[in-house]
Amino acid sequence: MHKNPFYTAMRVTIIAWSTTSWSVDIKAQTPAPIPETVAYKTGDTILKAYIYRPEGEGPFPAIVWQHGSPKPLMESGPVSRFDALAALCVSNGYVLFIPDRIHRNIYFRTLADRISGSVASPEKEFVFRHALEQLEENHQVSIDALEWLKGQGYVDENRIVMSGYSMGSVQTLYEAKKHLGVRAYIPFTLPSSTWGGSEQLQDLMVESVKAADAPILLIQAQNDYNLRASEARGKDFAQKGPPNGLKIYPPYGKTQKDANLFVLTGCEVWGQDVFTFIQAAVQP
Repeated sequence: MHKNPFYTAMRVTIIAWSTTSWSVDIKAQTPAPIPETVAYKTGDTILKAYIYRPEGEGPFPAIVWQHGSPKPLMESGPVSRFDALAALCVSNGYVLFIPDRIHRNIYFRTLADRISGSVASPEKEFVFRHALEQLEENHQVSIDALEWLKGQGYVDENRIVMSGYSMGSVQTLYEAKKHLGVRAYIPFTLPSSTWGGSEQLQDLMVESVKAADAPILLIQAQNDYNLRASEARGKDFAQKGPPNGLKIYPPYGKTQKDANLFVLTGCEVWGQDVFTFIQAAVQP
């Protein structure tokens, strides 16, 4: 894999490129591409997905996006919420593939524990085992989604990366240890409300980072609801070394909700860093 120099500054990993200059289009005014709604099969279930593609025959590199909604993809809001993300990907010559999952909102603690903040519930082992089963079922969904994507003649099956937001970022990190042939992983905004109080989930994510065979770049805005999950993984990245990294951006927007949606509304802020990272990772 092509590697480039990174360096660590303070408590975040800052991307620093010495000799290679990538041309990355992050124009905010790029027209939003029109998605195609497609379907793919996983087991006996048919799931829907959005796919955006550049003009031309390809083959193009692709980004698999693990969405963060607790609802089915087609019921979770207007497709226009992906406009800026899709425009960024397509303008840089990447297919953007947004598949649905079977399990979209996975809980690692009981409702009572989440309300009380307790970490000592006797049911927590059962809850975690159930959550792990759901992650694993979603893993099979990811395999099937990738196989569908690789079967599209305009996709370069050797240049696929995976990213995701909120609960989709947990699934993304989980997939990082599964050796799927994905060239890089970029989780945005690990959900601290799910993370907090679940030692098993923390251990699972540590295991994923250590076992990953492709670089990981974890991203969050400084004024998001909570940075605990990201900062914890930043320590793991420091131990693993470059090109793995954590990037905490300056406060974004006016509220914590604005910061939480940074991935969809702040593409012009993080686009250069992420596509520099991706383009280095997918080089032969």
